[in-house]
Amino acid sequence: VATFLHTAGFDARREVSISEFTRFRPAKRSTLHATQEMQEGIVDVFAWHGIMGEYLIDVTVRHPHSVRVSQRAATEPGHAAAVGEHDKHERYKPFGGRRVIPLAIETYGRLGSEFSEWLLLLSHAARASARLLGHSGGRQLARWYLALNTTLYRGICTIIEDSFTRYSSHARSRIPGAPLPDSALS
Repeated sequence: VATFLHTAGFDARREVSISEFTRFRPAKRSTLHATQEMQEGIVDVFAWHGIMGEYLIDVTVRHPHSVRVSQRAATEPGHAAAVGEHDKHERYKPFGGRRVIPLAIETYGRLGSEFSEWLLLLSHAARASARLLGHSGGRQLARWYLALNTTLYRGICTIIEDSFTRYSSHARSRIPGAPLPDSALS
C-alpha cells in the first residue's frame, strides 16, 4: 500500500504511532498496580501529499470462514471484509480532525468497499502525478490488484509452510524457506 502511495506522489511511512489513537482499556489480568493497559495507536501507513493531504491507513486481512463471520459470509459476498472495516472504524474513531482509512481484504482476494474506492481514487492521483512527470500513468490499478493478490497469497503460503515446520519432527533442523524433506511430507 505504501508503494502504491509513492507511485501517486505521496510521501509514505510504514508503522507510525499516532498519539490521538492511543487508548487505554481494562487490563486482561488485574494486578496490584495496573487496571488498564495502553493500546498504542499504530497505523500501517502514514502518507502525506501536498495537495491531497494526510492519509492514515490501517490494513486488515479477514478470512470468510472465521467463526465470527462465516454464517453471513456464506450468503453475503464481502461480509468478512465489511466486518474488518467496521472493526477498524471502531478501533480508530475520528479524533482531532484525523481519521483512519481501513483497508480490508479477504483471504480469497475480495476487497472491502472502502479498499476498492480508495484504490480507484489513488489510481486517479497516480495518473495525474505521472502526467505531471511526462509519463503515461496507465494501468496502475491492474498492477496494484496483481501486487495485492501476490502479497496476499505469499502470506498465506508462508503461514501454511510454517504450520508444516512447526509441527514436524524436522522443525528444529529446518532452514526457513528450504524445501521440506520427502520424509516430512509422508
